[in-house]
Amino acid sequence: MGKSVDPRKNSGHGLPWPRSFQKAPKPMPILTIKTDKKTIEVEKGAAIIDVCENHDTSILFGCRDGACGACMVRVIENPQHLSPMEDHERDFLETMAAREDERLACQCRVLGDVTVEVAE
Repeated sequence: MGKSVDPRKNSGHGLPWPRSFQKAPKPMPILTIKTDKKTIEVEKGAAIIDVCENHDTSILFGCRDGACGACMVRVIENPQHLSPMEDHERDFLETMAAREDERLACQCRVLGDVTVEVAE
């Protein structure tokens, strides 16, 4: 009987699988903050508030809980790449008469490439 071969490691002939058969690593999402002219590679699901704590950005945070509006951003590209809006964020934004493309950065997680700017 022949020796067993781990198909993840090689083709069975002592040679590695061709690159076309290997899984490419998934690219990390990019958070672009247009106001700062910054692009930041982030882990999928990263909270914008955490990203901003580790990078010098112009997004300001007050209460950090979605109750003050200091961190309001306008989503320029790919709003579908942010976590879905929860009821308390939606209610607060309605109270603030926010535009449809505005979100509270403290309530958002990055799920894919997205571009935001500080709302005026």
